[in-house]
Amino acid sequence: MADQWLHQLTGYIIPPNFNNLAISSYNDHVEWFIETAGQYHPIPTFFDENHTTLILPPCEVIANDQLIIVLVDRFTASAGERMVDFAFSMENVLVIGQNTGGAYISGNGRINSALPWSNIPFGFSFDMRVPPEGHFQEGIGFAPDIWVMGDALTAALNMLNHHIED
Repeated sequence: MADQWLHQLTGYIIPPNFNNLAISSYNDHVEWFIETAGQYHPIPTFFDENHTTLILPPCEVIANDQLIIVLVDRFTASAGERMVDFAFSMENVLVIGQNTGGAYISGNGRINSALPWSNIPFGFSFDMRVPPEGHFQEGIGFAPDIWVMGDALTAALNMLNHHIED
């Protein structure tokens, strides 16, 4: 929903900073996709028995004349980190707080199954996000533009109040 919200706000389709390795549900094989505004587009790859080469598209930065402040902390995870990822694709966005939770590489369990003898249910995601090197690390998260200790909202309000008084 982050991409849809930002699209409504700016009028632009904001590109994510990752590619998706997705299992296609209609033909049960692995394909590489780039996701843009909720739509998947196959991208060229090369497979052999030992190598997979993914051609990453250049990261695009969308012009934006509205100041957007995104507050984050260690409890910002998963879909919240998706918002942060889209925010890094826009001009005039400031991410304030602490590193996010670092739970962004794959989605919720969507393929459900059960162990054969115990019938214990389990699920796993059908996709995996592949971010550019240094952009995100699982378990560590996204780093903010401005790091603050404690509550990000309180720190951001204090910072804004300080600059308004100047």
